[in-house]
Amino acid sequence: MEFIIIFGLILGVILSLVHYYSDKIKIFFGIHKIKLVSFSAGVSIAYFFLMLMPEIYGGFAYINKLIFVFILIGFVLFHLTEKFIYQHEKKDQLMYDLKEAHSLVFFFYHFIVALVLIRILSNGFVEGLLFFIPILFHMTITNVSLHEIHRDLIESKFIRFLLCLSSLIGIVFALFANISNVLYYTLFSFIGGAILYIVVREEIPKDKNGYPSYFILGAFIYSLLIVLFWLLWSEQEIYNMVETKSFENKVYEVASKIPKGKVATYKTIAKLIKKPKSYRAVGNALHNNPFAPKVPCHRVVN
Repeated sequence: MEFIIIFGLILGVILSLVHYYSDKIKIFFGIHKIKLVSFSAGVSIAYFFLMLMPEIYGGFAYINKLIFVFILIGFVLFHLTEKFIYQHEKKDQLMYDLKEAHSLVFFFYHFIVALVLIRILSNGFVEGLLFFIPILFHMTITNVSLHEIHRDLIESKFIRFLLCLSSLIGIVFALFANISNVLYYTLFSFIGGAILYIVVREEIPKDKNGYPSYFILGAFIYSLLIVLFWLLWSEQEIYNMVETKSFENKVYEVASKIPKGKVATYKTIAKLIKKPKSYRAVGNALHNNPFAPKVPCHRVVN
């Protein structure tokens, strides 16, 4: 837990700093921007299909087909926000109002990204890092720059500072809040839809722009890293099977005794198996419950 707090806060600070200085960073990249955007698009596409989609599929057990509705909502919301801004860009007051609305969307998007990041980080350092890198690429070199979208609003240092702190605020909130599996997968699927829109609309270069070789390179390198993670993770899982199995079995045994119509919390189960500080591990065990519905993990809540 201490590791997650320290590393989560470090990642939050990095995201905030990178986004605050995104316009200066893009100037620094200069003529190599298109190459980096192409590479970033390849990385994002690889992550979306090889890591994000399987994780979203894991939420099907909790919110069923609604998970696809939330993916659609994330995609549509970002599309509508952008279209409203560009279609009303000549109407000064309306444009300013829309930018305020977009600032709110921007704040909550990165707030939710931070919540998801901490949850993934709690599953493992490498898994969290694999999620963090595409987000960092997006903030660093794509066209969604705080300076470009909020030219008028960022004249206020307070607003600019608050917007850039959205990720850090989300991480601090996630570290001290227990998020249920239903809420997590709802937010995660929403982020999945938003990321899909961002990749398709803003990261993949249009028409004659872009470098296909850099796109392929980004997709290949990140796919290779993910496959290596799968292989190493599987070996580590086998190596730890004897140690973890007893813990998981105790969790499943207690959960299986919860009567119909009753619920228990992660902390309650952790206390019953005499591991009062391992309530997050209880949640992870139930998240990977192979015995549902015989072991009714839906009766265990945060």
